[in-house]
Parts: sequence; C-alpha cells; structure tokens
Amino acid sequence: MSRAYGDWRELVADPAVHLIAVATPPSEHAGPVLAALAAGKAVLCEKPLAATLEDATALAAAAAGRTAAISFGYRALPAFVAARAAAADGAIGHVVSVDVSWHLGTRLTLPPGTGWKDDASTGGGALASYGIHMLDYSRLLLGPVQRVCCRLENRTRDGHVSDDACEILLDHAGGGRSTLDISLVSTGERRHRVVVNGERGRIVIESTRCDDHVRGFVARLEATGAPPRELPLRASPWPAPASLDGRVEPVAAIAAALLQLPGAASEAPSFADGLTAQRLLAAARTSAVSASWTAP
Repeated sequence: MSRAYGDWRELVADPAVHLIAVATPPSEHAGPVLAALAAGKAVLCEKPLAATLEDATALAAAAAGRTAAISFGYRALPAFVAARAAAADGAIGHVVSVDVSWHLGTRLTLPPGTGWKDDASTGGGALASYGIHMLDYSRLLLGPVQRVCCRLENRTRDGHVSDDACEILLDHAGGGRSTLDISLVSTGERRHRVVVNGERGRIVIESTRCDDHVRGFVARLEATGAPPRELPLRASPWPAPASLDGRVEPVAAIAAALLQLPGAASEAPSFADGLTAQRLLAAARTSAVSASWTAP
C-alpha cells in the first residue's frame, strides 16, 4: 500500500514503516538518518554519507550496531559482481592496478544554480557525486589506500560552483595503484569503463549504453594466452521496469541485502564503508588544494 507524508518526520514516526531510504542532498542526511536510527528503523542512505567528514563520522558512529547501509549501487550491478568474483578467484592473477574512465556530458546541458548537484558544499560535483563510487570500488579491489593525489577542475565555470571533472591517483597499501578519470563535460565519446589489471591479464567492465547510469554493463575477461570472453552475469532478483530509472534496481538489491532477504547478497555496504570512502574524498579535496599527495 502506498502512503504519502507531508514531512519526513511523519514517515519516521509511522510504525508501519520498517526501512527508510534517505535520498536528500548529502548536506541534509543527518536529520533523517539520526531520527530513523533512533526510532529503530533500518536505514539506507544515499552516497556520499554526508557533505563533510565531520558529519559522516557522526553518522557512522550512530549507525554502529544498527541495521544501516549506504547506497554504493555499483557494488550490486551484475557486471561488477562478476568482475570482483573473477578477480578474487585469481582469473588474472594478483591485481596490480585499476583504471577508471567515466566521461559524461551532463554538466554541458545543466544551467548554473539549478540544484544541489551543482554545489560542492551540499555534496555535489564530479568527485562527490561520481568519484565516491570509484573510491569505494577501487578499495574493494586493491585494499586499503595509503595516499591520494587529486586534481579538481571547473571547466564550465560561469556560475557553476562545483567541480565538473577530476583526476585521482590512489596508492594502495598493498602496492597497487588506481587511476580515476571522471568528467561531466565530455564533448567526445561518452563512456564508463573500469579496467582491472592483473599479472596474468585484465578484466574490463564497461557500459554499452551511456544514456543510462547503470543499465547495459558487461564484464569481459582477457586472460593472457586465452581469447577474450564475456563473464556470465547473474540476473537480478529485483529487476526494475524499463520505464523506471535504472538506479532503482541496485538500490533494491542493497535494501534486500540489508534486510537479508532470500537470494540477496550476503552483506550490504555499511556506514563504515561510507566513512572510509568519505575519508578518501576529504583527502582528495585536500590534495587538490595543496597539489600534493595526502594520506586519508
């Protein structure tokens, strides 16, 4: 049964509601998240966890021991799940680096001042809105990050107050390196491509339709000495109708994992995962200002 509320506080107070998804701008996450946790609800919070590291730290502390997850949706996509499993099984040997190229043209058609996604202070920008996913995913593949180097750009300017492109290097404690290249102002090819390089080949994850943020991803194994082959992808138990935004599907998958529904992933990305990514995000911003490597 559908319900509507005039205020999020009414939603939190409703005893018939057991899980609350917080999808406000990141700068406004704290109020609903803390209230929902205090009311004993399960919480699924959009990424990044907050607009500041201080707020993210407080939210992660409040969620400790509670039923709470952050919406790192790419973890739930079948192509990313298959690629991670193949890498973990040693299909390409020891993983040595991850390269991400994510080029969109969304900022080119966005008028200045049209919403929070154009304001870094509220959690917008290429780094916070897009880079946060790859900061999380690179850490999953290569382990803890030792230092970060970042360059942020505002190529469109003219009233836009957030970064619209970023280049990030991550040096991982185990010796690997991630290279992330994200642009919202690409005038050429639109693409989202992740290459996981190993000692015996590579795994390529790429979108076949960049008109959708999450639909159309495939994963290809290119092992040394063998012909390339596509990895089999598990069908989602919670498919979203074609008429809906594709991002509904990974959100549903994470919610199912959070509630431990049959057929769901074994675990959902936690607020602790969100805090780790937020520390990397903060270190990236510090590095961009100081033009130097920064420890998270």
